[in-house]
Amino acid sequence: MLKKIIIIEGENSIQCDTEQEVVQALVNPKYYEMSTQEKLQSLKMKAMANSLNKPMEILEPKDITSDTDLRNKFVLLNEKTYILSLLRTGQITLLENIDSNIYTSILDKRKFDKNYIVVNNFVDEILDAYVNDILAKSNKDR
Repeated sequence: MLKKIIIIEGENSIQCDTEQEVVQALVNPKYYEMSTQEKLQSLKMKAMANSLNKPMEILEPKDITSDTDLRNKFVLLNEKTYILSLLRTGQITLLENIDSNIYTSILDKRKFDKNYIVVNNFVDEILDAYVNDILAKSNKDR
């Protein structure tokens, strides 16, 4: 049985059931054992390596505000924004089961008739909504 997430890179594919498994597969198997600084450094190094063929500005958390234009940028707010930004490079394709809400929770699933959604096709919409939600929550907590 297929899992919730299928990552396709060239002729290889990886199946995952959680976002944590996706991060461990695409960033570092020991990612969740790292300090906050080590995580950011790891994401930054991976972003630089993955944007060599498609130059993208890399945005760290300190660079991101509600006015920041996120288009064609590698957003390193956290591991989820890294994964979504990675999709923009075209190096991987991420498919998510329609019944899953790991990356596609903001999408109206009634519009789809297939079992899997190609997350790459909606990455800008998903990333913008996710970052705006995080920024709104952080402003509320202040």
